[in-house]
Formats: sequence, C-alpha cells, structure tokens
Amino acid sequence: MSQDPPYPAEGDRDAAAHDPAAAAADAALAADAEAASHDAAERDTGTEISAVLSSRGYRVLLLVSAVIGVPVALIAYGFLALVHWLEHVIWESWPESLGMSEASWWYAVLVLVVAGALVGLTISRLPGTGGHIPVHGLGGPTPSIPELPAVVLAALASLALGAVIGPEAPLVAIGAGAVLVMIRSTRLHHQPQAQQMLAVAGSSAAIATIFGNPVIGAVLMLEVVGLAGTQVLVVLLPAVVSAGVGALVFTGLGEWTGFAAPTLTVPGLTGTGLDVGDLLWAVPLAVAMAVLAQVTRRAGLRVAAAAGRRTVPATTAVGLVVGLCAAAYTLITDRPVGDVLFSGQAALGELVATPEAWATSTLLLLILLKGLA
Repeated sequence: MSQDPPYPAEGDRDAAAHDPAAAAADAALAADAEAASHDAAERDTGTEISAVLSSRGYRVLLLVSAVIGVPVALIAYGFLALVHWLEHVIWESWPESLGMSEASWWYAVLVLVVAGALVGLTISRLPGTGGHIPVHGLGGPTPSIPELPAVVLAALASLALGAVIGPEAPLVAIGAGAVLVMIRSTRLHHQPQAQQMLAVAGSSAAIATIFGNPVIGAVLMLEVVGLAGTQVLVVLLPAVVSAGVGALVFTGLGEWTGFAAPTLTVPGLTGTGLDVGDLLWAVPLAVAMAVLAQVTRRAGLRVAAAAGRRTVPATTAVGLVVGLCAAAYTLITDRPVGDVLFSGQAALGELVATPEAWATSTLLLLILLKGLA
C-alpha cells in the first residue's frame, strides 16, 4: 500500500500555483520543515554546550579562573591605590606646598598640559598605543606583554593628572594583560580559545567592584569582546567566577587598608516615581543624545587620526583644552577645578547629597565644560 508523499509532486506544485489553498498548504509544509530543522540544530547545539560544560577541561578552566582572580584583583587594587595616592600628592600636597588652599586655575592648566605631553611621549616611544583607542569603543584587542608598560604609564598619567576619564578601560586592559603574563609558561598560552576566556575572566576580576556588583562587570565584558549566542554561557561562567573572587579580594583589602576602590554607584539616591510627562521627555532626549553621540564620535575619529600623525603635539593640545575648560569653570563659578577634572563619580555623591548648593547655571556650565573636556 503506497503512502502519500510528504511534499506535492511537480505537477501538483504547478496546480498549486493557481490554487491559493494549495499554496498555503505548501507554505505550511515548508515552515514545518524549517522549524524541524531549527529544532534539530538547537538540540545539537544544546548537546554540544552540555558536553563542553561537563568536560574535565572546562572544570579545570573554571578552577584556573578562580585562581587568577586573586592576583589580578591584587594588581588592580594596587593600581587604583597608586592612582589615589598620586592624585592626593599632585592635587592636594603640592598646591599646599605652593601656598594654595586648593589647586588654582593656572595650576590645573599646567598639570593637564604636562599630562598630555606625558601620554603622547608614552604612546610614541613605547610599544603599542597606550591602550585601545577610546573612540572605537570599550575593549579592543588584548594588549601583548611588551605593550603593558605603555598601557599602565598612559593610564597613570591620565587618571592621576586629572584627565576626564574613568579607570574602567585601563583596568580591562591590565586584567587581560596580567593573565597573559601568568599563563605564558603554561600550555594554556598555546590555546587561543582558552586564552581568550581567561583574558575575559581576568578583566572581569579587575573591574569586579567598579559597577557595584561583580556580575555586572562580567556581563559587560561579554559585550566588550563581542560574544553572543551559544558562546555566552561558556564564557560567562569563568568571568563570573573570577569576578566573584576579585570582589572578595577588593572588599577584604578595602576593610584592611581603609581605601575603598572607586565605584560607579551613587550614594544617597532615593526612590522616585515616573509620570507620563517623564516618559514623553525621554523620547526626544534619547534622539538628541543619539545625534550628539554620533557628532562626538565623528569628532573623536578626526582627533584620533590627527593624534596618530603627530602624537605628542596632539595630546599636549588636548591636555591644554581640558585644563582651559577647568580654568574657565573655576573663574566663572568660583568652584574647585576638580568638578570638571577626573571621571566625576566622586563628585556625584556631593551633588546628590546637597543639590540645593548648586545653582542651575553652575550645573549647566559644568555639563558643557565637562562634556568638552
């Protein structure tokens, strides 16, 4: 007894071209076949992931991720402590020795010019580019071992001398680079996939407390390296393990030394409600920010191209512009230059705690000049 074929024969397909019901049936059959193929592929992928997660090699990789989280967190904590100490010396001790109660506007201009020159010399004289190009986004290729000194020195010159940047990108590079140093004499050094996962884990440990939660840092690292789909789970577990260990180290050292690593969390925030007006304002504001981001990125690409051709003059000029922004703010508002300089998370606490102490004109000027800087 013959069975009907699962798909229409050639003659049937010709007839179906003139029959809407038959065409719909053909489309349904094709969709069912595609769905069945997709389900089979998902089952194969799920089986493959399960095999990877349960393998002995992957369990060893998780153990290594936990182990490297300790030294990477120590290195990152030491880097942040050094930046904090240098900031205290340059922006508090030296001005006091010059008879100033706080850094004056001309002092800020001088320091930022020096910062720009030091960064330019570091980039032009040492291997690498002193880290990734910021306008290309957070992340970039993992720095090689010879490039690490330039990353550290450029970051110290920028952060300690008042450039308007945060420590996140340098910590990502330092964490990944430190892992390369630690595994260079092991078999993992010759396994690109394991090397990439451990580099992500090292970067996660280095920024474990910056976002107030190690899991947030680990998830951010997945976006930095551009992983998605089935790769996420395989890479996420080592990153979370290493970030968790790093957070424990940061917390313990903070309690022991009294120096808490900087974090992007804002203290003193209270809950608030949303109304329809807030939601309506969000749409044009989002569009405006998107346009501003594109304009800023295009300007940044031009500056990066110019800096690539004449690095030291370009970085020195940028330092001068940042210093002049801080000087203009201080001369107009009689507030400290630190409001404009540095990454800004330390000043947010003061702003949230005493919003009445800030005039609207001062806030608008701060947004303008800090944005330019």
